Amino acid sequence: MIIIATLCLFVALLAGIAIGLLLNKTVGVNFSNDNRSKDTDKNSTVSTADNNEYFNFSNPTFLLLANSLPTYLVIIKNDGTVLFVNETFKTFIGDNLPAFKINWLSFVSKNDVDRVKTKWRSAVKNNQSISFEYRFDDGKGLIQHIETFLTPIVNPDNGEIVWYASSVNNSKLEDFKNQIEQLAAKREGILQNMEDGFISVTEDLFVDYVNFRAEIMLQLPQNCIGMKLKETTRFFEEPDILAHIKYALNNTKSDNFEFSYKGDEYYIRIYPTATGLSFYFQDITSEKSSRNELKLLRTAIDKANDVVLITTADLEQPGPTVVYANEAFERVTGYSRQDIIGQSPRLLQGKGTERKNLDVLKNALQSSKPVRVLLTNYSKDGQAYFNEVDISPIIDKSGVTTHFVAIERDISKQKEQEDLAFRAHKMDSIGLVTGGVAHDFNNLLTIILGNCEILSSQLENQNENKSQEYLNAISDATRQGVSLTRSLLAFSKRQPFNKNTVVIDNILTSVVPLIKTALGAQFEFTLNDECSNRKLAGDHAQLESMFLNMAINARDAMEGKGSFSISIKDKVVKEADKLSQYLNPGNYTLIQFKDSGKGMTPEVIDKIFDPFFSTKALTKGTGLGLSMIYSYVDQCSGYIAVESKINQGTTFNVYLPAGNTVENDQDKQQKTIKELDLVTDFTGKTVLITEDTQMVAKVACHIFNELGFNVLLATDGLEALELFEENPQIDLLFTDIILPNGLTGKDVANKVKESVPTLPVIFTSGFTDGKLKHDDYQNTNTEFLQKPYTKKALVETVNLITFS
Repeated sequence: MIIIATLCLFVALLAGIAIGLLLNKTVGVNFSNDNRSKDTDKNSTVSTADNNEYFNFSNPTFLLLANSLPTYLVIIKNDGTVLFVNETFKTFIGDNLPAFKINWLSFVSKNDVDRVKTKWRSAVKNNQSISFEYRFDDGKGLIQHIETFLTPIVNPDNGEIVWYASSVNNSKLEDFKNQIEQLAAKREGILQNMEDGFISVTEDLFVDYVNFRAEIMLQLPQNCIGMKLKETTRFFEEPDILAHIKYALNNTKSDNFEFSYKGDEYYIRIYPTATGLSFYFQDITSEKSSRNELKLLRTAIDKANDVVLITTADLEQPGPTVVYANEAFERVTGYSRQDIIGQSPRLLQGKGTERKNLDVLKNALQSSKPVRVLLTNYSKDGQAYFNEVDISPIIDKSGVTTHFVAIERDISKQKEQEDLAFRAHKMDSIGLVTGGVAHDFNNLLTIILGNCEILSSQLENQNENKSQEYLNAISDATRQGVSLTRSLLAFSKRQPFNKNTVVIDNILTSVVPLIKTALGAQFEFTLNDECSNRKLAGDHAQLESMFLNMAINARDAMEGKGSFSISIKDKVVKEADKLSQYLNPGNYTLIQFKDSGKGMTPEVIDKIFDPFFSTKALTKGTGLGLSMIYSYVDQCSGYIAVESKINQGTTFNVYLPAGNTVENDQDKQQKTIKELDLVTDFTGKTVLITEDTQMVAKVACHIFNELGFNVLLATDGLEALELFEENPQIDLLFTDIILPNGLTGKDVANKVKESVPTLPVIFTSGFTDGKLKHDDYQNTNTEFLQKPYTKKALVETVNLITFS
């Protein structure tokens, strides 16, 4: 960099001397308007009040020289007035030229302006050449480093002085580096016609010639002609060097070799001559470092985890061809490097490769722009994998694109995780909506069912058989609605879930006969039970429902004939397994449901777990079966996967935690109460009902009144606590979970139990929204009643309570 800067300054000084001589030789010109040429108007700034004709800035030769300079040329009067700027400086200053002419010091960085002023004043005062460096600030945030040389030019007639300011923009030295290096090489050729270091010695090894390159390279003394070679530098005292010199002298043969000296690398050639020996020294430090760096880089790329391909830039048919592929290419694709070298990367594409993304890629290559796309590629065995492809052009110094570099990362696993997260988020969102809908319906169904029971009991006494028939129809329809809403709640995971230990044999005993009946004789059914662990973590009823739902779905998919099998196996999931993306490492039971039906497309598979989605006729299902199974498996910390192809059948793989490790030993054993043992008279007892839906509250109050309870009603948690403080003799708290004004039913129960720890509590809800867990009602005298409930269900639940 020091050499480059020195050469720039040298050019600037030569130009200054030339222009100074030119100005001193010019014939005077009148600066008045009538004598100004068009070139003067365009290229100079001159005071019209100044009639000095000595300085002629309109001289064509001067303008040609000034405007051809690569440096910035500015001519300034003693008072700071700008008289002339060349075209190079105009290009540099741009729109700021008028402001520069008014006050050129305003463009000096505020941190340098005082120093520059001092230098300027010193130059003016002493009429001496001066140079200084400063930071140029264009006022728009661009700071550039400038070095300026001021040279006074004196009019011998009147002593008037103008200042020739030649400036070099050191900020762009890097851009000029190659040009300066070429200039230096030419200069070296002119001076000594030799790029390498060169030394000539006599037979007695006395130096008779040395070029400048050798002096610098070997740090020789400036006047080493006539010195003994080994006395010029310790370099020639090295034993290896002396051995090669001896060999060349004694055998009169040339010799060449590489040699390391003080961290530098040299390639040395020794030639015998008529008078002695000639030495050529080539510094290969950078070249050898580049070779080593290239070798290291090639090794690093070859060992990279991502696929790296380098192709030609030929876009004509057949298009770019591969010239390099790293080891990862073989590992990811299954192809050898010999398979792809000379071939098009299209070898990796297939029917699922995204056409739209290929078009984006093609457009980017045609315009030689970097591009990043996602593509489905195919390995040698036909397996699809998802690829993130990052392609960049390699452009030479002339601006021509010579190659493309493609870095390809297999993100199949990442995409699977993203798809899984998206599905989980989608299912949670749908579950939240369906749960909310189920909650509202449960309240409505509670009102309908409760009022039906009230009307039914009244009509029994009036012998209204026809009206009773209508009420029974309403009750039956309502119970179907109850079943539907509970399916929605099961899917939404917003109701309490019993996760206990289930014995597989008990499931199979109860469900296999049902499956055979549901399938019918025309379907072949096979059960393959290879499971050694006979227990599962889950819920007995929902597991039975899963087995039966899978069988019915398979029957409908096979359309009249086919085979359906259930396989039960042990499965150990390890951290390195692909399944570890979805399951914690450990022991699982794999339940595989396989049918020979018509299969499903990928688009259908993406939707089969959505609630209400079904490919069946409207009269053959609600579309909730698989969504409930998905939700159930998820709540069990399991995983369900689907494999299906059109006309080749479908396989559902369900993984559930094995064993009894999740068994809750404190699960409350539900009491079995015979209908004849039910107590229906609770006269003298007081119940505090907390229910925010008025019509539901009326139903609850009616039932409790019929049971003989003294009823207190609150519409939110705060009101319930106030009623409790006023009536501490309350015998039972019957509360909804979801309440307005900040407090939940669980909060109310906790507050009340602080005063009366043994107070019986019955929680009720159509949608708990996760605010009530299974453990919350496992304590003594704490029960949960799912909405909508009947009078009978409420009476049975009250009978589970022990009153003091």
